[in-house]
Amino acid sequence: MVVTVSIGMFVSTLDSAIVGIAYPALGKDLGATSESVQWVTTAYKLSQGVVIPAAVWLCRRFGLGRMYFAALLGYAVTSALCASATNIESLVAFRILQAIPGALTPIVCVGIIYKLIPKASQSIALGMFAIIAISAPGFAPFIGGYLVEYLNWRFVFLAGAPAALLGMGAAALLLPRMPPSGAPPPFDFPGFVCIALGCSAVLLALSKGPQWGWTSYPILALLAVGANALVAFVAVELRVANPLLDLRIFTFRPFVVALVVLEAMFTGLTCVFAFLPMFLQQAQTLTPSQAGMIFVPQAIVWIIGIPLSGILWQLIGARKVTILGLVLMGGATLMLGQLNVDLPHPRVVLLLCVRALGMGLVMLPMLGGAIYVLPTRLVPDGIVFRTMVQRTGAALGLAAISVLVTARRAQHFADRSALLDISAPYHEPRILQLQQQGPGGLVPLWQSVQVRSLTAAYSDAYLLVGVGTLAVIALIFLTNWPTPPRMSRGELVEVGV
Repeated sequence: MVVTVSIGMFVSTLDSAIVGIAYPALGKDLGATSESVQWVTTAYKLSQGVVIPAAVWLCRRFGLGRMYFAALLGYAVTSALCASATNIESLVAFRILQAIPGALTPIVCVGIIYKLIPKASQSIALGMFAIIAISAPGFAPFIGGYLVEYLNWRFVFLAGAPAALLGMGAAALLLPRMPPSGAPPPFDFPGFVCIALGCSAVLLALSKGPQWGWTSYPILALLAVGANALVAFVAVELRVANPLLDLRIFTFRPFVVALVVLEAMFTGLTCVFAFLPMFLQQAQTLTPSQAGMIFVPQAIVWIIGIPLSGILWQLIGARKVTILGLVLMGGATLMLGQLNVDLPHPRVVLLLCVRALGMGLVMLPMLGGAIYVLPTRLVPDGIVFRTMVQRTGAALGLAAISVLVTARRAQHFADRSALLDISAPYHEPRILQLQQQGPGGLVPLWQSVQVRSLTAAYSDAYLLVGVGTLAVIALIFLTNWPTPPRMSRGELVEVGV
């Protein structure tokens, strides 16, 4: 039964992380810029964050079994749609649809385990479930790289379809009927509209600001609409009898601090999966499969770091474990800020492994420790907010960092171009030699400047992420973190799923 449920979670996490390795192939085949290709991930994560608040209500309304089957069916259908996309706009639209089952799956899977597995066996079940969930994004670049290189980028989106169909068959045969338990409370439609409109408008403004101009009317209008919609969401949630999300949860300081730390962690993780595969393929001319192999060791270290975090949490407390993890993450990310086209691959692997160990150490204290401070009635809302940070927060963070990359890339290109004295080629024999080859003689030089400018922009992004990761260490000292109850390793993993 645990394996059956884990299939759905594996498909969800694999689908979320596998796309980054296919960015260069997507851009080339669909004629899209790197900024447009980023929308394949950004729109997906934002849409997940919008749907997640409604996921709990849908499970109560239709039952866990039906929603699990519907989520897997949705994956299979939307995977086929994504693979059939003919341009970047249609692909982004299909990814938005695919985010719906992506938002439902985590909540449905955990709910099924809690409902069907006896309490005495839940620690083992959730431990197995967590290992599968964690392994999928770590190995996703490796799987995606081989699909892109030896088949086609379209198979990246079809990678999870066979597992989804297998999960549907296993669910039909093995899972018992799980009808909804009683009538759910009325759906908070005004609150849902406000948060969906607010998040979407803000993300669109952040993503299109460089192209449309930050002071342009459309951008200012989007920011105004987004800000007002989010303010309206707060007002609605504080007044309705059955709020979509109970905002009083933010009166618990450890929970708020944990959300900020998680935002920094998942934004950094998203930037690694979004930018580094492109750097390895475009700047260092690796094949997709070679680029994917770079990520395999960090996946293994990440898996090892999770149980190690649980042991250290018991021994030395959440604060020390979290600080150690953030130092490792921030330091390794700052070192990634030294990206250059000649950076040795073993050094990249080492930095990724150090980051992965830091993430593993931070994850349980922040995901689990924050939940321990909440009253029982607020735990479901805490899990929903926690999941939204992983999806929406990462999407907003990636959009903001992408803006920085675009601006810094243009600046680096202008600076490097200014150093080339094209007006007086006799000062630059190399340029004179290239010009003598004809109209296309300067193309290799232009391509070299483009690649080095993009690499420098990625370096700036990782420097910013690294500084931000280290900066949140100060927040860890602002609150007291609970000591976890004496639990088995699997039970510690349970609060982090």
